[in-house]
This record gives sequence, C-alpha cells and structure tokens, in this order.
Amino acid sequence: MARFEWLSVEVGLAHTEVRVSVRDIINFVVGTQNGLNKCDDHASSTLRYEPNDETDLRYVFNKSILEDSDGMLLVSTQTGYTEMDALWIPERRAVVKTRRMMILLLVLLLTLAGCDIPADENVIGTSVAATLEATDTPDAGEPTVTSAPDATDEIVEESTPLSPTETQEAPVPMSDEDAIKAALAAYLGRAEEELTVTVSDIKGDLARGGLQGAYFIAAKDAGEWMIIYAGQATPYCNVINPYNFPAMWVPECVAEDDTLVQRSETEGSAILDALGSPTWTDTMDSQGRWYLVNTETTTFSIEGGHLVMHALEAGGYDEWGIAVGADQTDFYLEISARTGDQCSGLDRYGVIFRVPDPSQGVIFTFSCDGRYRLYEWDGEKYTGIQEWHADSSIISGPDEVNRQGVMVVGDQVKLYANDRLLGEYTIDDYPQGRFGLVVGSSDTDNFKVMIDSVSFWNLADS
Repeated sequence: MARFEWLSVEVGLAHTEVRVSVRDIINFVVGTQNGLNKCDDHASSTLRYEPNDETDLRYVFNKSILEDSDGMLLVSTQTGYTEMDALWIPERRAVVKTRRMMILLLVLLLTLAGCDIPADENVIGTSVAATLEATDTPDAGEPTVTSAPDATDEIVEESTPLSPTETQEAPVPMSDEDAIKAALAAYLGRAEEELTVTVSDIKGDLARGGLQGAYFIAAKDAGEWMIIYAGQATPYCNVINPYNFPAMWVPECVAEDDTLVQRSETEGSAILDALGSPTWTDTMDSQGRWYLVNTETTTFSIEGGHLVMHALEAGGYDEWGIAVGADQTDFYLEISARTGDQCSGLDRYGVIFRVPDPSQGVIFTFSCDGRYRLYEWDGEKYTGIQEWHADSSIISGPDEVNRQGVMVVGDQVKLYANDRLLGEYTIDDYPQGRFGLVVGSSDTDNFKVMIDSVSFWNLADS
C-alpha cells in the first residue's frame, strides 16, 4: 500500500483547520476543528464528536495533545482533558504492553552485562520507543547501498586500538655509561663499535675515563652528557673551570696566556682567604644603602635583620634593586642568602653587577634546584653567558643558606658558591657600574629569600 505525504480531506483529514498535532509511539495524531485524526504511514481514520458518547472529544481542540509514560494520550479540549485509553484500544494496549516487556528485557540485559541502569524509566522508555518505531517502518529491513567514494569524498580512517598484548612499552632509558659512550662517539665523529671506551668514574654530573691511549672528561648539562675534553694534552682552564672537575681528575690546566696552572681542591677558598677583611659589611639592620623594590610582582623590605626579597607570583621576570653609591670597577662581592619555606625548580636569587643604569647589567643567580646562571641584560635583549648549570657546591631546596660571590677584575669574572669556584668568564661590556640584589620566581607564588648580609671588597687599589 502506497504512503501519502500530504494530509488533506481527500485522504481522510476531518477538517482543513488543524489545531494541534503530536506523534505518539505508533501514530501521528492530528486535532482539527471537526475531530481527531489518527494517521499512520498509509492511511487516516477520524474520531468525531458524538453527543451521547462519554468518550467523545467535545469537538474543540484548542490547547494540546500529550502522551504520558504509560502511552496514554491526554487531549485538551474546550471543556477539559479527555483520556484516550478508550480510543483505538487494541493496538495501543498491545504496543504499551510490548514496550514494557522490552523495557524489562533491556534492564535484564544491562544488569547481566554489569552496566549502570538509568534511574528514570522514561530514559529507557525513550530508547524502546525508538526501537519500536524503527521496527515498524516497512523500509527498515531493506539493504543499504553504500557507494564508493569519488575523488572529492573525504575518507576517514579510524585507528584500531591496540589489544593488551600489543600495548607499546616506553623505551628503556639509556644508562649514564652508555650515554657517555654515545656522546664520546659523537664528539670524535666515530661509530661506537670502532671505539674501546672505559668509563672509570661517575661522580654526580661529572665523569672521566679512557680510550685507546687518551683520556676524556665529561659533564651532564640539562640531563644530557657532553664531552668537555678528550685527548692526550692538558685542557685549558676556561674549558674545565665552569664544571668544577676534582683536582685529582684534572691536576693542572693551561691558562689563557698558555702558562701551566696547578689546580687544587682549595683553590677557591685560598684565593678568597687572601683577600683579607672586607671593605664593608652590611648586616641589614636598616635600609641603609639599598633601594627597596615595590612593584605589582615584587617587594623588598627590611625585617628582623634581613633584607627580604619577595616574589609574589610565579612565572615572573627577574627584578632587582640597586645599591646607592659610586660605580665600581674591580671588586669582590659576597651575599649570604637563606631561602624561604617554599623554594623549587628555577625559583632564583642573586646579584646584578656592572650596572651603568638600573635597566642594564650582568646578572648572576642561584636556583632552588642547585643551578647557576650568568647573563647580560641591555634593557631589551637577553644575552646568555652561562646558561643554567648544576653544581654540587650550591645547596638546593627551601630553608637553606648559600654564600654567593662574584669577583670582577677588568674583563675577568669569577663566580663562587660557598667558597668554591664555579667558573671564570670574560665580559667586555659594562666596564664599571653599581651592583644590586635580584629575585625571580618560576614555580612558586610568594617565593621569599632573606639576605642576611652583604660584604664588599674593593680591589681597584690592589
């Protein structure tokens, strides 16, 4: 039997003036001026007003038609609601009964499958009603033909999840010894299998060993091993000093003037001991010579015999306060700094020196994870001299005290941590200037550093 697509009085519509319509679980119900039509996919039947029939629809459909959860249709008329359970009873009751049976079956299947059961029966009923509608459609069983995509169709390939036995495992990290051998092969431009390498010592981030009539020393920087020197000669001091190799590993080095320098474990402290008493020491009992920073992200204050540097928010830039006084050329400057109860990662503190004006200078900082950095800032551009480098001389973590020192003579700069030499550098820019204190936070809100004291040695007249 053919379907109709347009409802009219010719196919059984009670009246051309349609007041309301609703789709129930099996029919399309239309309320008109002259009666109620029940329409399926093939035909229409009409229910009209009967004066002596207690189930009549009162002839006027002026509000709505509703279906409740039991499949009951409620028709709003001029004089009230009429329940339609008495209308078309056989087919509606059969459908409601079928739907309830399917709901019970679906609940049973979900329970056996261990799935969560919706608390609202209407949620289940909606799914069942949709299933009934699909099975009631004559074309539902007809095969669907899928055409092959043409050149303009987009083909989406779905990835197939790996089964438990196909799960990809993370690669096993390379051991320090293997990583050093790989770094040495890259340094020499040779294949690893061509080399006979012995790693004799690994001490923290430092290592040494031998290969076919030569020796090598290596250091780990930012988690990667690199070869500092490999060969048979004596390495240059400026090559090895930034890494603090033990003197027993490298007993001597060559200075820039090609003279031989004997190294010792007490090299740093011996040089500092020879300085004698400082020109002055500030114990931070008052503001004195220090500019107290007060910005939206950083504050400096004097509290209880400390200059407290306070970075309010993580992720900020380095900020500094410059000491009052004349420009300095040659000097040794040392601060004693204690970290607060929150200190991690690249939260940092230190000094700025050779400052021609407050927007420029050379910055030397320690980080809370035991690294140091040296860089220039010209007011707009960052120039790295020594990027973050770990050193065991720096005490990491919160509530720890470090002494940080910088010696400047001409264009030669030496950095110290707790009397140990960290490295030597040549800096041509900014031949003179003032100095100050620096703080910055990468990881910690309310990062604090307490400066216990600052000591200054004037070396210009030495």
